[in-house]
Parts: sequence; structure tokens; C-alpha cells
Amino acid sequence: MKKTEQTFALISSGIVQNIIVADQSFADIMAADYDSVVDCTGIPDAYIGGEYADGAFVPRPAEPVADGTQ
Repeated sequence: MKKTEQTFALISSGIVQNIIVADQSFADIMAADYDSVVDCTGIPDAYIGGEYADGAFVPRPAEPVADGTQ
């Protein structure tokens, strides 16, 4: 049987420390070193340095828009 790779967020203290592509068995091994290892395949709000709170990834803050004045 072919193992399926997914994208996992490695989370400590509510912050995404890293994102890896792995199969579930490897993610399960990594879980011992983190507070949570969460499947984030296809979730654009999961990014390194981002927050994970109440079971969800917190969206990235909007980039400020330059208004052309100095």
C-alpha cells in the first residue's frame, strides 16, 4: 500500500514552529516533540510563525497598504 503524504504543522505554545510534508506515521513520531501536530493540507492560514488557537489556524494579518504619501 502506498503511503499518502500530507502537510502537517508542528505547533508549540500555540505557534506554528514548522510545516512538514510527511505521511501520518512520521507525523505521529514527531508529535512527541511538539504540543500538537495538525494536518494542515490545503489550509492557507497555516504558516510558520502563525498562531493556532482553539483548534484553528489564525489567519495571517493583512499587509498594510501604502497610500503613496511620505
